[in-house]
Amino acid sequence: MAPLDDLVTRYLSPAVTSHYANSSVEFVVDGRQWMHRMRELLTSLGPGDAAYICGLQLEPDMDLTGKLPGEPGFQPLGELLAGLATDGVDVRVILAGAVVSSSIARPTLGPFHQNVSAAHRLRRWRRDGDRPIGPPPLADRVLLDWSGSGVGSNHQKVTLVRRGTELTACVGGIDYAASRIDEGPHRRLAVRGGRWGWHDAGAIVRGPAADDVWRVMRMRWIGAVNLPRRRYFWPMVKGLQVLNPASIPAEIPAPPPQTAQPAPGSACQILRSVGPWYIDSLLPWERRHYSDVAPDGVHEVYLTLVQAIGAAQRYIYIEDQYFKEYPGGDNRFELYPYLRAAAARGSRSFWSARAPGTRPSRPR
Repeated sequence: MAPLDDLVTRYLSPAVTSHYANSSVEFVVDGRQWMHRMRELLTSLGPGDAAYICGLQLEPDMDLTGKLPGEPGFQPLGELLAGLATDGVDVRVILAGAVVSSSIARPTLGPFHQNVSAAHRLRRWRRDGDRPIGPPPLADRVLLDWSGSGVGSNHQKVTLVRRGTELTACVGGIDYAASRIDEGPHRRLAVRGGRWGWHDAGAIVRGPAADDVWRVMRMRWIGAVNLPRRRYFWPMVKGLQVLNPASIPAEIPAPPPQTAQPAPGSACQILRSVGPWYIDSLLPWERRHYSDVAPDGVHEVYLTLVQAIGAAQRYIYIEDQYFKEYPGGDNRFELYPYLRAAAARGSRSFWSARAPGTRPSRPR
């Protein structure tokens, strides 16, 4: 096997910092095991610790162990988070938002209307049995982030916990939704008369690489807090409502330096993908770029995939929800030319693209 330096040079992008043998990465396949691990992490926190979550969506009424209401030990995620905040844990939640879609219940346009409802509930949630004294513990700790492309959404999914000064960064594709609590053979759900399940994975990172995840989370929080005030229509409340209250704290502290976690023979990178627009609009004068991101955005995921595909010698497998940068994205950041080149030199290429609520297509 080639030395680690050679593997990093061949397969990882030189544009991104690589962490050599000092950060542990544990892969978790399937949502049931993932949710159990997230519950273990969250329930281990105490006063002065922190729990930061961002994702496409979050269902406050789900139980992380898969229990249903009425079953012994059932605990909604909203109650768990509110209890942590009540006990002195710094809890923060970012959900994908959209200004127009947040007001529309039907037809369903992504999870944005549901996210408004989730944010409402979390901001008002009190731990069962607590007396209603003072504001609810999550009143100013839940953000709806409508930054980015006007036809896309923020798909970063992170659960970041700090226990004392030790960080654990959980990154991947699994949202806090009851349908994600699945495991092989992935056929517990029914879609259009056929059996179907949720197949997904995530990674649990410790060590200096977790610092990079903290910085991404900090950028997302500060960016969402500083978005202009926007209002949406909510039929249960008279008048237009503000997406995010003005009382939300604008800062997240810098990450505590992390000690090395022995990981001999392995290296990892924390990759970002950020579109060109901080605020997108059909009105050109309303558009704004990020102040701390290049005008074309950040394409670290794309650059590393191109690097890895170009170095592949025998086999390439890609499974993704969409096989494009993002809806309405830039054709410069497509992978097709590199896959064709890999196939021409003899590498076998397979990819599977799927839409939410459908079965994966056959490999091509």
